Amino acid sequence: MNSSVPGYEQWAYDFIWNSPLFEYGHRDKFTYRDYMDEFSLDIAEMEKLSEYHFEPPTAAEFAAFSATWTDEQKKKVLDEFTYKVMNNRHSERCREVLRKLDEEPIQTLRQLDDALYAMVVRPGDEQREGFRAPHFKIMNAERFHREINDLDTNTDSQSIVQINGALLFITDPPEIEFTKLAYVCNKCSGAFVADKPTHSCPECNSENITFLPEDPETEGRNMQEGALQEHVEDLSGSPASVNLKFYESLINQFTPGDRLSVVGILTTKRVPRKSTFVYWVDVISAETEGDSKVVLTEDDKAAIAAVAAGPDPLGTLADMFVPEIIGYPEVKKALILQAASGVELEHGAMKVRGRIHVLLAGDPGKAKSQFLMANRRIEEKSMYVSDTSKAGLTVAVNTAGNKRVLVPGILVLANNGTACIDELDKMQKEDREGMHSAMEQGTISKSKAGLRGIFRANTSVLAAANPVYGRFDLNKDIPDQLKIESSLLDRFDLIFWFIDKPQSKESDMRDALRVLTPPQVSDPEFVKKYVAAAKACVPQLTEDSKNRIASAYSELRAMSPDGLSIGLRSMHALRRLAEASAKIRFSNAVDQVDVDCAVSLLSESWKAIGYDLDRLSGTGSFVRKAIDFVEKFLRDVGRAATMEEISSFGLNEKFSQFDISEAIEKGKRMGMFYEPTHGRIGVVK
Repeated sequence: MNSSVPGYEQWAYDFIWNSPLFEYGHRDKFTYRDYMDEFSLDIAEMEKLSEYHFEPPTAAEFAAFSATWTDEQKKKVLDEFTYKVMNNRHSERCREVLRKLDEEPIQTLRQLDDALYAMVVRPGDEQREGFRAPHFKIMNAERFHREINDLDTNTDSQSIVQINGALLFITDPPEIEFTKLAYVCNKCSGAFVADKPTHSCPECNSENITFLPEDPETEGRNMQEGALQEHVEDLSGSPASVNLKFYESLINQFTPGDRLSVVGILTTKRVPRKSTFVYWVDVISAETEGDSKVVLTEDDKAAIAAVAAGPDPLGTLADMFVPEIIGYPEVKKALILQAASGVELEHGAMKVRGRIHVLLAGDPGKAKSQFLMANRRIEEKSMYVSDTSKAGLTVAVNTAGNKRVLVPGILVLANNGTACIDELDKMQKEDREGMHSAMEQGTISKSKAGLRGIFRANTSVLAAANPVYGRFDLNKDIPDQLKIESSLLDRFDLIFWFIDKPQSKESDMRDALRVLTPPQVSDPEFVKKYVAAAKACVPQLTEDSKNRIASAYSELRAMSPDGLSIGLRSMHALRRLAEASAKIRFSNAVDQVDVDCAVSLLSESWKAIGYDLDRLSGTGSFVRKAIDFVEKFLRDVGRAATMEEISSFGLNEKFSQFDISEAIEKGKRMGMFYEPTHGRIGVVK
C-alpha cells in the first residue's frame, strides 16, 4: 500500500498504519463486512502505550555485552530491539493523538476517520447497498469522564466527554439530520449549497427558495434523539439529565431504561433570536453498563467467607442491617433475601420470576419508610420514590421538544434492582394497574398516543402503604383500608403488618434508649458487598429440594382456614425465598435450612391474617362461605328474596345479619348479586 495518501493528514495515516488494528496483514485482512463494524480507539490502552519508552544500547555497548554470542543470538536480540524502537514511535504517536483529542477533538476525529476510510474502503464498496463509511468509536475513556451534573458549557463545549446514566427516552422513528443542504432560488434560478438551513439566496437575497432533499449535493445522516439521566441511586438530590443525539450504527440499539456509558462531543447552539443556548452530546460511541459496581478486596472476601461459614449467616447480616431500627428481625431478613433474589425459572416459552416483592403495610410512624430508604445499603441498584414523577411508576407519554416520547418510570429505571415505592396507596390508580405485568412478567408494554414500546422491568418491588383511616384494623376489610387493589396485593410474596400496640412504660423507655444509642457497625457497606457476592450463586432445585418445598407448601396450605386460600402463587414465593436463602449461604442447592427459613418468613407474614390469604381480596374464608350460602339460598328458592328472608335462614347456618349483609355487598361488587327491585336480592344467572 502506498504510505502516503494525498488529501489526508499524514500523522493520522501513520498512527492507524502502525496501530494493532493493522498488525496482521494490514489492509488485505479487511472485507466490506468487517469495516461495517466500527473501529475502536481504546483511550486507556493509548494512555498506557504513551508512557512506554525504550532506550536501545549504543553500538559499542551492544558489542561489549554480545561479544560471546553467536550470530543467531545477536540477530534475535537485534530484532527485539527493532520491535521496541518501533513501539517507541507508536508511543510518540499515541501521545500526539491524545494531545490532539484534548485540544481539537472534532477535527482530530474527522482526520482519523478520513485516513481510516482511505485505508480500508476498496473501489466499488461505495456502490454497495446500505454502504456505511467506517468510523472510530471511543472506549475506556475515563480521561474524559464528567458527571452529568458537572457538565460546563463554557469549559466542556466542543470537547469529548464520557458520561454515565440511564436512558430516559429515545425518539422513534429515526429522522434525517442534514449536514449539507442543496437549494435552488426561484427568482434568479441560482443553485447553492448551505451547511445549515437558510431562508434566503446568497446571490439575490430572495427568500423564494426551495430545498432539494433529493439533490446529489444534499447530504444527511440518520439520527435519533434521547436523554441520559444520572443514576438516581448514586444521588441524594434530584438527578440531572442531558440530551443526546445518536447517529447511524447507534440507531435503534438501546431501549429507555438502559444504563449506558456514552462518549461524545458536548455541542452547544444558540437559540435563534435569543441570548440563550441549548446543548446536547453528539454520541460517538455508547455501551450498556453492567449493574454491579461493587469491588471486593481480599479482606472483603475473607470477611464474607467467615460469615458464610457461620451457623446463621442470614441472622448475622440482619443484625448488621439498619441497627438504628429496633426489632423487626424477620423484616430485615426478608429485605436481605429480596436483594439476593431467587432464581428465574424457564418452562419452554414461559418464565417464572425469581424477583421477590415485599409490602410493608400498617400504622404510620413504624419505620416503614426508613426500611425503604435504607434499602440502598444492601442493594446496589436501589431507587426510592415517595410520589410519582411525570413518568409515574411505569411508563408515560411526555413531550421532548416538539416530539411525543415514551418516558420510563421507576420500575423500568430500576431494572435488575429494587424499586422502593413509599405510600403506594397514594399513587395513581393507572400506575398501580400498570404494575401487574412488571411484577409478574418483568416487562411493561405501553401503547398510547400513537407510540408503542416494550420495556424491561425485571425489578423487585419494596413498597410501603398506610391505612386510609390512620390506624390499621386487621379485623376489618384489608383492601378497603389500604385502598390498594386486591390483584396487586396478591403479587407480593411477603406482606408485613406494622401494628402499633400499647406496651408497658418500661418497654417504651427501653425501646427509646435503644433508638438513641444504636449499635455501631464497623463496615456499613459490608452487607451490600456480601449480597453482591451472593447474587452470583445460582442454587439448583434438586429432586430433594423440590420434595422439601412441596412438603412445606402442603403443610402451609393445610394451615389455611379452608385449605384453599394458599395457592400455587404462594408455593413460588416459598421457592424464591428458599433459593435466596441458599444464595446467602453460597450453597449450590436448596436445603432444608433454606426451606425452614422461607416457611418462617411466610408464617410471620400470614399469621396476622390467620393464614387466610383470601382476606387480601377482601373476601376471607368466612365471608366466602356466607356468599356461597346466599347464592345457594337464592338459587334454591328460584326468585329474588328480601334481606329478612335470607337472614332468617342464615341464622340456622350460624351467620349473623351483619355477615349476610356483608356477603351480599361483596357479592354485588363481584357481579354475583343484584337488586331487581328495591330491598330484594337476586342472583345473576
